[in-house]
Amino acid sequence: MLGENHPQAKKERADSLYQRPLIAHLQQRKTPTFDVHRAAAHGIGGSGSLNDLGAMDSQGQRLPYVMTPAPDGTERNTYFYDPSENENGMNVIQSFAKKDKRSTGELLLSYFYYYAFEFDWRRQVVSIRSDDVVLKEEKSKHHGWKRHARLSIEDPFEVGYDVGHVLREDTARRLRREFSRAYLILSGGCGVTGSKALDMLLEVYVDAKEEARKKKEAADEKEAGEMNGESSKKEGTE
Repeated sequence: MLGENHPQAKKERADSLYQRPLIAHLQQRKTPTFDVHRAAAHGIGGSGSLNDLGAMDSQGQRLPYVMTPAPDGTERNTYFYDPSENENGMNVIQSFAKKDKRSTGELLLSYFYYYAFEFDWRRQVVSIRSDDVVLKEEKSKHHGWKRHARLSIEDPFEVGYDVGHVLREDTARRLRREFSRAYLILSGGCGVTGSKALDMLLEVYVDAKEEARKKKEAADEKEAGEMNGESSKKEGTE
């Protein structure tokens, strides 16, 4: 098992922090664009969650088991439906997604708006397993999760594990600011549209403290260079 600081483990955590909130948002809307539960049920219409041992597909057949050892010594069913590995799977997913008539741009905008202004970071948990709101209070009671205002993301296979626990307070605040910033830019609130809005959205983030440090270093180097220049002039005149 990879250690928490292993590069691959860090990459997987980073992927989860961005992918699972998006999937959760798309499947929990009034007209879901994607539903991982129904997708897991081979044809969007079966019963059970994506890794429930009793889950059935749309033809009444039991879904496969893929048992994987967990860190606590128990085994978890980590089966996950992959439409690319099933006949006509992609067509099923696409036909389901077509029920939502909004454009990709509108969906992206709603995603940024939801996590910037609607999602309750202090009380709610991002979950792709549940159709209902999952609360941190429940996770704290049943799994001992710490209560905080950072983004919490339920692991879909090991529901007692918070994938977002690695987020620091400052990183969580910055992430939430980026959600609101993205919505403001793409909704036209900054007065720019089209490619200019995308350029603004994709600007490389620079930490304010790091930027101040670099400016100070540049100023110190400039000052040192000027002092060296003055010294050289004096030595030349002497």
